[in-house]
Amino acid sequence: SNTKNKLNNAYKGEKTHSLKGLFSLSSSKTIDIIIPIYRGYKDVRDCLESVLKYQQKQKFNIIIIDDACPDVKIKKYLKFIVSQNQNITILENKTNLGFVASVNMGMVLHNDNDVVLLNSDTIVSNNWLDRMHQCIYRSKTIGTVTPFSNNATICSFPIFCKNNDLSLRWTPHEIDQTFSKINHNVESVEIPTAVGFCMYIKRECIKDVGLFDVKNFGRGYGEENDFCMRAIKKGWRHELCANTFVYHTGGVSFNIEKKERIALAMETMNKLHFDYHKRVHEHIMQNPASSLRVNVMIHLIRKSSRPVILFISHNMGGGTEKHIEELVFINKTRMDAIIIRPGDNGQIILSLGAEIESESLYFFLPDEYAELVKFCKYLQVTRIHFHHILDLEPSLWGLYKDLDILFDITFHDYYFINANPKLINADMKFCANRETRDSLCVEAYPIPGGVTPDVWRRNQTLLLKNANRIFAPSQYMANLMQSYFPYIKPTITYHSDWEQDAPYPDIAPVKISSNEPMKILVLGALSQEFIKMNAYQK
Repeated sequence: SNTKNKLNNAYKGEKTHSLKGLFSLSSSKTIDIIIPIYRGYKDVRDCLESVLKYQQKQKFNIIIIDDACPDVKIKKYLKFIVSQNQNITILENKTNLGFVASVNMGMVLHNDNDVVLLNSDTIVSNNWLDRMHQCIYRSKTIGTVTPFSNNATICSFPIFCKNNDLSLRWTPHEIDQTFSKINHNVESVEIPTAVGFCMYIKRECIKDVGLFDVKNFGRGYGEENDFCMRAIKKGWRHELCANTFVYHTGGVSFNIEKKERIALAMETMNKLHFDYHKRVHEHIMQNPASSLRVNVMIHLIRKSSRPVILFISHNMGGGTEKHIEELVFINKTRMDAIIIRPGDNGQIILSLGAEIESESLYFFLPDEYAELVKFCKYLQVTRIHFHHILDLEPSLWGLYKDLDILFDITFHDYYFINANPKLINADMKFCANRETRDSLCVEAYPIPGGVTPDVWRRNQTLLLKNANRIFAPSQYMANLMQSYFPYIKPTITYHSDWEQDAPYPDIAPVKISSNEPMKILVLGALSQEFIKMNAYQK
């Protein structure tokens, strides 16, 4: 199966060698690293120091474009590093010309050098430049190369097409080193366009295609997409460098104008290149670099010093999904999370992260149960946390035994009682009377397998009795569950609110008279059964 192939590749990835001596470079071209700068002192300093920190086999120049930077602190820092490094050149714009015009200035400075366009809010690591250089010279028709990054749309890691927050989990150095080791045998993956945060362009491609289009993309965004489409029409192609990662903060230079500029740029792209969005959409649907992300994520988790927690839940989203995301967010520096959710026809989905969009592996149970156990041991899973058992393949109930680890259970609803999560009848009213509860609940939610409520509860005993800890979000739920399962001792643990410290504005109460009705706006969706249940209880 596809999952087995991915796992075999991941297991083989352990047999790696050092970063030194990996490459026999095929070109001796000097590379101009062009870094436009406007504001963001810390980002600028982190970027330049990372470029200067690591030695490369390839000779390179650093071309800094000071686009009328208003920050005196940045200007002083630039003067300092120029005095300390002979390979740095600063070009100063008297007025702010914008990103595209500034980049063009750098690209015409040396007519024979390759170029790397590097945003000032990036951090590079190890022999990043040598690897990108090797990648672009694997074929005469490769015009541009882009590395993986946490914030690079179609080149994003670990979640595809997303701005990923990797802060405090791994350093850019650790992630790039893992990419270099695990994906060192992978050449590259073709992409419809480069991503401009870190874009290596072959000089022959620039001579053939021309510079960036200042007229249509003057202030930034879309200029690299337009360049790549023009290059494609001349027979060039663009590649994702499989073994390189560059950290990217994103949006420092453009700040709040970012969304407006992107929207305007995409309108212009539609006019100039009718097939651009079709190419990008097809690439997104195929996600050809998925296995590369999976391999790296597996090894980052495996090598982490944090415990690996396996969460098991349903695939219905909602509050349970939200709660898991919040738990992982709050504890992101203390654990690494993987999540199992049920799929179709006995298939389970194992996500390498809390988010529903995380790269995933698929196992068909019970046939591939042994492979699942092997993988969990390989990741060194230390604990299992059951959040729901809806549609769960029964073999997973014994996973903790085969891994020889403890497990916890959190009650999110009343599914354990009679398979009716809300204990409501066919009219969506809460079944308060215990004597008639089972019959009314089963009428609304038939029990899987057609068993009786008593048999259903006896089956749950196998799981509940062996749990190390059981959590309930309220005293009411704990009491109700104990009335059916007297041997359990739930810990009352209210669901934490990770948004409680968000920068919300102060509440501005509106004074109303005692006989004036209060009008409340509820943002979001409330199911009819939830509304009726609450109305009944009140």
